Amino acid sequence: MEHLETCLVCGHPSDAGELRYHRKDDALIRCPRCGLMYANPQYTPDELVELYQRLYYNRENTLTGLDREAEHTRNRLLYRTVLADLKRRYPQLSRQDRGRPPRVLDYGCGPGYFLAECREAGFETTGVEFSEIAARYATDRLGLDVRTDPDTTLPHLPSSQYELVTAWAVIEHTRRPRQVLEQLVAKLTPGGVLCLTVPNLRCWRYLVERGRWFNITNPTHLVFFDRAGLTRLLSGLGMTRIHRPLFWGGRPGFGPFANAAQYLVRLTNLGSDLRIYAQKQ
Repeated sequence: MEHLETCLVCGHPSDAGELRYHRKDDALIRCPRCGLMYANPQYTPDELVELYQRLYYNRENTLTGLDREAEHTRNRLLYRTVLADLKRRYPQLSRQDRGRPPRVLDYGCGPGYFLAECREAGFETTGVEFSEIAARYATDRLGLDVRTDPDTTLPHLPSSQYELVTAWAVIEHTRRPRQVLEQLVAKLTPGGVLCLTVPNLRCWRYLVERGRWFNITNPTHLVFFDRAGLTRLLSGLGMTRIHRPLFWGGRPGFGPFANAAQYLVRLTNLGSDLRIYAQKQ
């Protein structure tokens, strides 16, 4: 474990932070300056590898079993719905007037499900993934270009080359979120779009369960942004048109009433994920 002396976003001394929750190996501290809630002490990269193999991706549930194929099938409608919404909002994601397809970089791409849908939609795709097992599934089973070891891979990817950069449910896992977001913004073309989801601290379940909420108890979740703090950070990194999008559908098996209920949850910002889109100046 690594003890943090300062906040991971604003550098405020960590011993001045507010203790919010005790967990098994760490505590969650809220920074009084920027509002970030972060784990202190933090797991080292090697310790995180072990946690990921236990909680997320291992050989049995990813490479030898059928778990991931079923999971991929369940998520296809959501990813297609998200891509259709993105192309509607940002017409440049459909254009190929550069002499090449639009490029997408998916940071923390897991087994590559979203990238596979992007490829089908006409994007040139690149993924970066922390888990070598998940990356192997994406490359061997889905034929995707996925790189491992994000700390060394991300800085060496070309800057200003990607029209779309995504990080779905991944920033909360990062040990240095400000540096990661800064690097992701640098990969965007001018006018390029950054898409994020992070745990939503306005979620109804968090408001009820607090320290028992599954996102809080997950030991690999190291940082928690509120909407205001994430907006300030992205704005400071040169992003504009920062907003929380709304879209209809995306869940398999949902009829009109279930879709309406889902939309109402999104509208009132009571769902588990905070989704943010932003555009580079």
